[in-house]
Amino acid sequence: MKSLKCIVRFFLASLLLVGYVSCKPKEPEIPVPPPQSPDEKEKEKQEKLTTYSYVNQFLFDALSVYYLWIDDPSVTSKMNTWSETDEPIAKVQSVKYSADKWTMCTDDYDSFNGSVAGVETTYGYDITLYWADSQHTAVCGIVTFVYADSPAEKAGLKRGDVVMKVNGKSLTADTYVDIVNNEMFNSSSCKLGLYDGRNLDLTSIKMYEDPVLVSKVFDLGAKQVGYLCYVSFTLRSIPRLIDVCKEFKAAGVTDVILDLRYNGGGYIETEEALASMLAPEEDVLNGALYQTSVWNKANGRDSSFFRTNFTYETSTGDYSKISTKGSNISSGKKVNIYAIMTGGSASASESILVGLIPFMNVTIVGEQSYGKYCSGTMLSAVDWYTGNIEVYRKYYGSKFDEYSKYADNWGAYIMYARFADRNGNTPCMPDGFAPDVEARDNPEDPTLLGDPKEQMLSVVLGLIEGKAPAALPSTKASVLADRKLEIQHRPANFGMHISNKPVLLK
Repeated sequence: MKSLKCIVRFFLASLLLVGYVSCKPKEPEIPVPPPQSPDEKEKEKQEKLTTYSYVNQFLFDALSVYYLWIDDPSVTSKMNTWSETDEPIAKVQSVKYSADKWTMCTDDYDSFNGSVAGVETTYGYDITLYWADSQHTAVCGIVTFVYADSPAEKAGLKRGDVVMKVNGKSLTADTYVDIVNNEMFNSSSCKLGLYDGRNLDLTSIKMYEDPVLVSKVFDLGAKQVGYLCYVSFTLRSIPRLIDVCKEFKAAGVTDVILDLRYNGGGYIETEEALASMLAPEEDVLNGALYQTSVWNKANGRDSSFFRTNFTYETSTGDYSKISTKGSNISSGKKVNIYAIMTGGSASASESILVGLIPFMNVTIVGEQSYGKYCSGTMLSAVDWYTGNIEVYRKYYGSKFDEYSKYADNWGAYIMYARFADRNGNTPCMPDGFAPDVEARDNPEDPTLLGDPKEQMLSVVLGLIEGKAPAALPSTKASVLADRKLEIQHRPANFGMHISNKPVLLK
């Protein structure tokens, strides 16, 4: 990795501390915090500026070295305006490349990291938002899936349920964004009012959301079909994926259906582990080139190869090594892949197909995928300084030695590469994969995921059985399909294609 090319020298202004003021409480019966003196206010302001100084330095340096679009003139010109007093979250949004919808800064890195890993405080369900009337004034949320053993499942919520109210409030064009984000999901408790008249009280808990929603084998006579409904590439799901692939292998599957319709991405290592169990075994054992990564001009290209040894996160937060040897389902035979995709399929869901297409027959069924073609890395500001402190001491002496105090819980998700197949091609760029066979997701149909009568799955099973297109099950759009809202609720890990490897200055 190239050395740091430039470091902006920041400085902190000294502030005059003077006088005292007092304030009168509005309601004497309610305790109020003691009034702040000018000294305390100035101290608080100084600490905020110092925090910004640490965080801005971290962000500027990390982007300068690794950002995929750092060489674009529009980015370079905005980087030159970076000040130590800029609000970091807003600054990253203003600096990044216009087509980059994913690079971001956060002041709650622990929560962000937990949500990406699949461990978060949650109710354990997801929805798709629709207009509930033709005038586009009322909004409803249709439940797409529910995690096993979650508060939502225990309360009786299921796929196809229609949410009309949250905490007694109707969802409208003006209110739904705030209600969905702050009450329906990011809250400790809520009451869901359903179209069928039920009212469900939910209390969120911290839990691991197992992204393997369904795995099963369909016996079609001459063909055995493995079905995997998978909603997030978490590190901790690698052992479960190994078990699923071993079951597929034991059943002698000839075709695999990857249901990625709600999978917004996740860890690159997990994607590579699953790919190594689907790709031709000969290519895996020979360590064939799986993908290439195109970085910025300073960093060039990188390559990844099929392998059988991986590292995953355990339930205690530690990391353990695991082997996929013996779980490759393509051993001794050719296996076909059918991927179910929608606009909710992004990042790692697209990347795994990009990597597998040169090796296997891959058929995409459904709707246009999201179009997330970049790999990113999650960086903790504290970890960044820890790994690079000698570099900073070389330039600044001891100025940055208090980074743990001021940069604590700040971090960033930075796009550093475009993923591509072994030939350097990225067929999902820029607007996602177009389906080979169109099918419509229909969450208002309460048929469970994995049921052969479920609308999208039935289309794929028909294809595998060799039915002519005219004989396929109907994929006519539902009444609500044309009313899907452009702005949807997205989990924190949506659009993630994350490297679990440390990315530091060299």
